Amino acid sequence: MILSENEFLQFTHNLFKQELSESQRIAIRSMVMFRMPKEEVMRLLLMERCDYFKMIHDARLRIKRRLQNDSVVVTEQLTDL
Repeated sequence: MILSENEFLQFTHNLFKQELSESQRIAIRSMVMFRMPKEEVMRLLLMERCDYFKMIHDARLRIKRRLQNDSVVVTEQLTDL
């Protein structure tokens, strides 16, 4: 599936809203949009390091699965998460 920039932004918004928990959304948006360090996001969410990384891992799997199910091809990866 090929999406325009606006379609991709809408798709991403819906994906985050439907697939991720509130904590997952906060963590990913904080790191990607606001460039917050992981440690600061952990403090914001009152999470231990291992719980934080498990939550991010689960979020990435949910996003990946949804993209595959909807046949969306991603040309760049968010490797800094």
